[in-house]
Amino acid sequence: MLDVESSPDDEVVRAVLAGDVDSFEILVNRYQERVYSLVWGMVRDVGHAEDVVQDVFLKAFRKLKDFEQKSRFYTWVYRIAVNRTLDFLKGRERLRAASLEELPQAEPTAAAVETDPATPLLEREFVEQMEAALAGIPPKFREILVLREVQGLSYEEIAEVLGCSKGTVESRLFRARARLKEKLRPYVNP
Repeated sequence: MLDVESSPDDEVVRAVLAGDVDSFEILVNRYQERVYSLVWGMVRDVGHAEDVVQDVFLKAFRKLKDFEQKSRFYTWVYRIAVNRTLDFLKGRERLRAASLEELPQAEPTAAAVETDPATPLLEREFVEQMEAALAGIPPKFREILVLREVQGLSYEEIAEVLGCSKGTVESRLFRARARLKEKLRPYVNP
C-alpha cells in the first residue's frame, strides 16, 4: 500500500488500477468526510446519507478503470455523489428534513448563555427553519447550495462536478439563493 501522506491522487489511482486495491482506502479516507457532508446536505438524514456515501465509494471503486483522469479524482467522485444522491431523492416519495436529534449541535458558549438565556432556543429555531427551507427547494438547487456554501467549491469546480458551464452554475446558484430567501421570508419578516 502507498504512503497515505505523500501520494497524490493520480498516483494512488494508478496503484489501485495496477492491482494494489488496498490503496483505494487512501482515497476513501481523504474524501469520505467531504462526500458525506455533500450527501447529508442534500438528503438531511444520517442513515440515508451513510448508505449513499457507501454506495458512492463502491461505485467509484468499480468504475475506477473508466476514470480518464481528465479531471481531479475528488471532482469525479463528487459527481458520482451528486448523481447517486439525486437518484436516491428521486426514489423517495417525499423529502424529509432531518430531525433535530440528528443534526450536529453547536454547544452554546457560557458567555452566550449568561447574556441571553434564549440563545440556544433561537439557534434551534433557526436550524429548524433553515432545514424546512432547504427541504422545500428542488434538489438541483439544494445540491448547488451545498456544493458552494457548505463544501466551499469554486464555480469552476462546481461546473466540473455537475458537468455544466460556469454560467449555468452562476445562474442556478442565483436562483437557488432566491428560492431559499423566499422560503425564509416568513421568518425574516413575520
